[in-house]
Parts: sequence; structure tokens; C-alpha cells
Amino acid sequence: MVQMDDVSGQGTTQAFMWSINSPATMALQVPLGLAKELQQNVTAFWAGDELHAAKWLTEFQRAEGAWEICIEALRPGPLPSCDEELVQEFCAQTLARLARSFASRHHLSVQHAQRDLLAALLEQHVAGQRTVWKQLALALTCAYLWTGTWVPPSRGYGELPEHVRRELLTLPVDLLFCDRALPLDDPRLRQAAAVALLEACGTAFEELLLADGDDAACLASVGAWLGALRRALRLMPACDATKPLQALAGHGVLLLSRAHAKPAESAEIALQLARWQQLVCNDDLATMLGPILSSIFDGAAPDDCQSLLPLLADLSAGCWPRAALGDFAVDWQGLAESAMAILRIAVGSCVSEGNEDSSTEVDDAEAAFAVWERFAVTVQDGTQAAAATLDNMLEEDDDSGRTRPEKRSRMREEKNWRASPEQIAQCEALPQLFVGFSTVLLELMKMPLDPIDIEALRVLWKLRAAAEAALGAWARLLGKTQNWMEIAFAPLQQVCLVVSASGEDDFLGDEVWRDVEVALWLSACLARSARSEDNPAQAPASAVLELQIAMDSAPEPWKTWVCAAASSLAGSAVGELCTRLIVWMLERPPSASFAPEYMELTELPYAESLAQLCSQLPAGSAHIALGERLPPLG
Repeated sequence: MVQMDDVSGQGTTQAFMWSINSPATMALQVPLGLAKELQQNVTAFWAGDELHAAKWLTEFQRAEGAWEICIEALRPGPLPSCDEELVQEFCAQTLARLARSFASRHHLSVQHAQRDLLAALLEQHVAGQRTVWKQLALALTCAYLWTGTWVPPSRGYGELPEHVRRELLTLPVDLLFCDRALPLDDPRLRQAAAVALLEACGTAFEELLLADGDDAACLASVGAWLGALRRALRLMPACDATKPLQALAGHGVLLLSRAHAKPAESAEIALQLARWQQLVCNDDLATMLGPILSSIFDGAAPDDCQSLLPLLADLSAGCWPRAALGDFAVDWQGLAESAMAILRIAVGSCVSEGNEDSSTEVDDAEAAFAVWERFAVTVQDGTQAAAATLDNMLEEDDDSGRTRPEKRSRMREEKNWRASPEQIAQCEALPQLFVGFSTVLLELMKMPLDPIDIEALRVLWKLRAAAEAALGAWARLLGKTQNWMEIAFAPLQQVCLVVSASGEDDFLGDEVWRDVEVALWLSACLARSARSEDNPAQAPASAVLELQIAMDSAPEPWKTWVCAAASSLAGSAVGELCTRLIVWMLERPPSASFAPEYMELTELPYAESLAQLCSQLPAGSAHIALGERLPPLG
């Protein structure tokens, strides 16, 4: 029981039961009591009495009769006074909240009448407060979905303003597959809404793409529609999955021009289209997706880098690898160039910041490296289609944990794709992509020009950790192919030639040592992920012994860094080479570096490489000479 002051001026109090157990009493008292108390508490809330007024307003929204009071408060249309505007705003919000459970709140016999009443209220308020008409649009959309009668807003005489129609087009795709927004638990209603979306997609695309005003909002709505249509098609296995694509293609010229003008905002459209590959992967999808991708990446500016990373991530998990292997007709080379350009921007932003606190820039760079890692993993393991259950279609799971009826119904099966080992071995595009990627890494992962700036070095080490994961995926993908050794370790061979061609008295400048260090690092990443025992003497780790004289004579700080990178490469050795490299490493511990504070970057990789080499020693015999040299390292 809640006590409320009597607003009649008599100074007494009235008690109202909030339970639905006394509908007759509520029917008489709600219009007389709650309506007046509502105005008072809304005014009090905005005047600063948030504690008591907020509690009252929350309880009001649960009260029997709240729907009717809100309807009556909005029926006159927009009102002039500030207090009345605040009440109408709260009432519109309350209707939107209550409409989420529209079917359980209203008897079947009056549902259509209540829906039509909401439509009439929306027409009255379209010229009023933005918050009011938006909340009424939300309530009306919920009512349409609960009654299975949603249709796109009509055009012609008496039509709603454009911005209201756009809102009514955007809401159903936001609500339908999000349980938290709309708990539409009736399978028949959800399927009816899915059918309505598929039938209305042509109208929706036309309305959104031809609309005046904010291009960004229109493009976001088109992306949302594509995502909802893809989920709807999974509920409707007999429907033609190319119909929405054909409807969108009808406005292709306008879409491409907007994509070029606003690439970041258009990325969601391309991302959603890319996800259609597991529903339908034919000429319709490729023809639609290819030009949009070209428009987006051609029109992108450096500031758009972060917005395009999710798109590249999705492309690298399906369409782009398929294109590289000839199974999907989009420009895989153009995508590779775009991915490398964004990688340069992301890493360049980190390096230019040069401090450990640039977490956002580092995150973007790590995401850019992950694109290349995911590409290689997808080629090797194939695409991963989601299981055909409603759980994967809803943005929010059912909190109750109950099995939905839809989960047991028949849904459209998504198709997985996986390249055969023969396709991978014969694909000429994969070595080209790896060479391009590794070339960019050799450029971006070089030591800073001032290799004693500890903060810059920490950032670089973070970036290298992300790059190493991507390199490892590529090494596992191509490590068994015929030309792997030639293409993977060509940079290492080149720096060995440069160093060996210099005389003992020749001075090697900083740029040479930067090239040597990054080539050793790159080779170590690849060698550890794709070890070869065919010819240990020709293994990449043998380059450590080839370069040892030059490295020992290198000036500090370069001696520290090239020896650290060489130690990492040494850890990839196999066979008889291990013993010699263990001795080499023991003679050059991290503690011998010019500055002990840099051991935080070198000590752990050194220990891991040494442990790996020791594990490769022949079993069955003691290695006393080596063992005696290990304790001082502790």
C-alpha cells in the first residue's frame, strides 16, 4: 500500500492498492487520484526530489490503470506548459515500456483497438517533442509486432513526416531479434514479422536510401535491415535468399555514392553483406559486395581506420580467403592492399604516440594484425557457420534458460566452406599475400630510431606479440608448401649477404642494424611455428652462427638487440645445431647487455629459447659441460 497526498486541497490522504486484484476499485479511483498525483510527482522529480518521486513514478508504471492514464494524458496532443510537456514525455516512455508486454496486458479482443489508438496518438504528436513521438513510435512498433500486423509506414495523402517514417522502419529490425528489447516469445508472431520484413525490404531500402538528411543514420539503418533480414531468412528456409540483395541492388548507384562519401558509416552494410555468404554465395552477393567494398576503401581516410577494422575482420573470416582461392568473385588483391594500408595507419599511430598509455592505438593495431591471423586460420580450418538455432539469432539469450519452441523447428542450414590441401598447395595468391604482409612487417616492426627509449620499446614489444600470432598462423598454413623456405626467409638471407659483403673495417650504420634485427625477429617467429628437421644445417637458426662475428662487433645498443633477436631465432634449431647454439647463447646472456633495465624485454625470450634448445638435446646421455654453465644464470 502506498500513501499519496490528496491533491484536492483537503489535506487528507488516500490509500491506493497497487495490486491487480481489485480492478473495480482501480477503475474508479485511478482517473481521479493517480492522474493528479502523476503531475505532482513528475514535477517534483524534475525539481530535484528524485528519491521519493522516482519511487512513486516507478510504482505508477506497474499500477493497474497506468496505460489508460498515459493515453488520456497524451490524447490532447502537444501541450504548451513545461510541466505538461514533462508529464507527456513520461507518459510516452511509460507506454513504450508497457508495450513490450502488449499481448499479456491487453485482451485479444481489444489489442487492435489499442494499437490503432497508439497510431492516432503518434499522428497527433509528430510535430511535438522529439522524445514523445519517438517513444510512441516504439510503443506502436511493439504493438504491431505483438499483433502480427507490422507493415512499413504508408506513403501518400496524410503520410507521416519523413523522420517519423524512418524511425518506424528502423525499430522493427532493432526489436525483432533482441529479447531484452522485445520478449516476443510466440513463434508464429516472430515468423509473421520475419515474413513482413522480407516483403517490405524493397520499400525500406528505397525509403532509407532516398531520404534527405543524415546519410549516416540512413546507412546505419540499411545495415540493421540487412542483419535482420539474414536472421529472418534462417526462419524461412523456403524463401529466396537473393530477393533482399536484388532489392538493394536496385538502388546500387545511390548506395555506392553514399558509401564513397561516408565509408565508415557504410562499413556496417558491407559487413552484413559479407555475412550472407553462408546463406547464399553466388553472383548476386559478389556483384553486390565487390563495388561497395571498393567504394568504402577508396573513400576511406586515415581517421576511418578504427571503423573499418570490424569489416576487415569479417571479410578475413570468409569472403576474402574464398576470393584468394578463386571461390568468390571479389578483388582479393584490393582487399589485401586495404588491409595493409590500415595496418600501416594503426601501427603508425602507436609508434607516433610512443608511450605505454596509448591503449586505444595499440588495440587498433592488434585488431589489424588479427585480421591477417584470421585470414590464415580460415584458409586452413574453413569458415565456421553458426549452428542453426534461435540462440545464435537473438542478441540476448532467454534469461529463463527454457528451450524455445523455435529451437526445435526447422531452420535454414548455413553452409561451411573449407579449402582442400590441394587447393592450398596450388594457390598462387597465398604466397603473394604472405610476401606482402611480411614486407609490411619488416617496415613497421623495426626498432625505433632511438633504441634506448624504454617506453617506445615497450609499445613495439606489444605490437610484435600481436604480429607474431599472425605470422605463426601463416607459418602453419604455408610451412609445408614447396617454396616456403625460399619466401619466408629471404629477408634473413639478404641481411646475411649485406653483412658478409662488408669488410672487417667497414662501418655498419644504424639502418643496417635495424634491418638485421627485424629480419632476425621475423625469421624467429616463422621458424618457431614451422620447424623443419629435413636439413638442420640449412635451418634458419644457422644464420646466428653466420652472423656471430658481426654481431659481437656491433656497437651498443645494437649489439644487445641483435643478440636478443638472434637468441630467439636460435631457439628454433633442431639436431646437432642445438649444442653449438646453446654454447653461443650461454656466452651472451641478457645480463651482459649495456643496460640491465632492458632485461625486462630480453630475459624471458632468452630463457624460453634456451629451454627449447635444451629440450632438443639427445636423450640418454648427460650434458655435464653445458649443465655446469647453467646455474650462474639463476
